[in-house]
Amino acid sequence: MLEQMRELAAKIDAFLVQQLPCISVLSAAKTHPAKVLNWEKEGWPGMPAHRAMVGWFTRLAEQGRIVAPSPAALATAFSSSLQVPHFMKHALGAAAPELGDDYRERVVEVFWRGIEPRAA
Repeated sequence: MLEQMRELAAKIDAFLVQQLPCISVLSAAKTHPAKVLNWEKEGWPGMPAHRAMVGWFTRLAEQGRIVAPSPAALATAFSSSLQVPHFMKHALGAAAPELGDDYRERVVEVFWRGIEPRAA
């Protein structure tokens, strides 16, 4: 599961590297990216991935392989924690805090330690 979380984090990160600048440009132009790109809630490209992540965390929790009182909150928090550095770099430029090359791995580790099964 830990290795799968690493792979998932890498995919989320790659998506953000590619898409965040585009979305930011649309926002800076005072447009609403969702309207310009004709994204409805269900049509937003990230929605299937988010639902898959919620489903994955749900199944793992049901199987007792992780502790996740709210798989939806877990999925949102996990992906959001990976978005923050990209937003800060884009919005703050050189003033953004340096989080280090291993930030993604540390995020995965933090989440894993929070959801790993507990000894009974």
